Amino acid sequence: MTESTEILDRATLGRLIRTRRRELGLTQEELAGFIGIGRRLVIEMEAGTRDAKIDSVLGILGALGLEIEIRPRRLG
Repeated sequence: MTESTEILDRATLGRLIRTRRRELGLTQEELAGFIGIGRRLVIEMEAGTRDAKIDSVLGILGALGLEIEIRPRRLG
């Protein structure tokens, strides 16, 4: 995964997390274990059904080798 993805909702973030986890050959349980969260949180985030604390989101993205870029939103 080399391109950037614009995240506008939980569902898009969930798909990104699931895709990257699978690319790395990790199970949901392994990913959860790396950052000390429950597997249920990973499942719900991948499904786009869970609001998560920013610490959990950052932990998951970090474990997957991803980062967040903050930039001004394009208007219009």
